[in-house]
Amino acid sequence: MKKSIWMVLAMAGMLTSTACGNKTAAPAEGVESTTVAEKEDANKEVSLADIVAKAKAEGANWSVDEWKAQFRQVAIAIKPMAIEMDAFFKKFTEGGGKAEDLEKEGNELEKKYADLNKLLDEFNTIAKETANGKTVAEDQKWGEELFKELGIPSLN
Repeated sequence: MKKSIWMVLAMAGMLTSTACGNKTAAPAEGVESTTVAEKEDANKEVSLADIVAKAKAEGANWSVDEWKAQFRQVAIAIKPMAIEMDAFFKKFTEGGGKAEDLEKEGNELEKKYADLNKLLDEFNTIAKETANGKTVAEDQKWGEELFKELGIPSLN
């Protein structure tokens, strides 16, 4: 397997470890942590390129909550990639195919998501250049909860 497929897997998994927010108290018992609108947003297609452009233009002025909202949108944008990568990784680790077939599939996934990975890396770089963005990017617990809430498999 090419070294680069592992980079793709690492980039998808990176959001799990970096897409995070400030540490806030959990919602009161019986109170949902997400609104109906937020749940509906999880099913919409999101343009990562638009999110990155917005982060470049406005990110320096975003609060922690605004960064969380953008990280949420990034998670929604990468969800299809994370699901495909998770399925591939399971097949790879469980020996679910010939090495040549797995290599071919890995290369196809790498090509398919090359632009998405570049944008994801760019977004994380932008976030870490601001205090509030860095706070969100480093809260691993929030990122894990976000992935769980959105039904995104963790690739770590």
